[in-house]
Amino acid sequence: MHPYTFPLHDSLLNYAPLIQIHRWFQFYEHPNTNLSNQLALFSENIHIKSRFDESRGYEAYKERVSKISPQWINAHHIQQVELKQIDYRTIELNLDIIYQNIGYLPNEQLTNTPLHYRTKLAVENMQQLPRFTEIIIEESQLDIPSGYEQFISSYPEHRIRTLIYYFCTLFDSKLPSAEGFKDIFSSEIDISLPTAQCTNFEDFTTWFQERPAQMLQSKHVLDSLNINAIAPNSYQVSFEFSWSGASKIHPETPLAARTLHQWIVIDNPSEAFARIQTMSVQTLPCKIAAIA
Repeated sequence: MHPYTFPLHDSLLNYAPLIQIHRWFQFYEHPNTNLSNQLALFSENIHIKSRFDESRGYEAYKERVSKISPQWINAHHIQQVELKQIDYRTIELNLDIIYQNIGYLPNEQLTNTPLHYRTKLAVENMQQLPRFTEIIIEESQLDIPSGYEQFISSYPEHRIRTLIYYFCTLFDSKLPSAEGFKDIFSSEIDISLPTAQCTNFEDFTTWFQERPAQMLQSKHVLDSLNINAIAPNSYQVSFEFSWSGASKIHPETPLAARTLHQWIVIDNPSEAFARIQTMSVQTLPCKIAAIA
């Protein structure tokens, strides 16, 4: 079973909880992550309960993470994901993972532990990422699949999926402003789209602001993902999107397309998101072509 499915109608509702859980995991996987970015994932009275302890609020969480040994090496491999919208303001995200650790046992022994996460997130509005109100971590009955006999870093995948999913929430929004992309673009960008070439943020803004006048609905689904480290804190990323939507001119006619994306991503782990330096988008054979 592929762990990622996107059952909800809106890209923000589908992707935003995944953005936040990937950000949660990556905090524990890199020595230079920023605690303030982690606290931004939580509601003020965040309730966190694990097999060993329980905490409520920011200060209790700070104390909790201060006890974690800096010598530990961690990885969190997502196996199954279940996403539900409980009501207008609450999303439930449940998942099973394989947690890998080096450091808990002596002599750098590797441990593989199946864990089940039960989480709830509060949706304040459709223009902001939801925040965790509850994270419950329990033992899982999931069998450990083959392939985890050695430690496998999951940080690059968490970091890149966070970036791609956030890109989707921004791109599929009905907001005319491109300001949110400043959080995920590098200072110098080179973006090649099927309908435009953007060599600076102003070019991209001009192109992006034309979309709300054309599109009534837009939804991207990530179909494949390949990540290659090409230098320290630099990744070459390729993936495909399945796109569906509707135009304002002909709202009764469903639109669909497939696109191939190739990105160069620069990562500063202390920032909330990695940043896109170059982007090349190609339209793949499909019944109806996409606009991006």
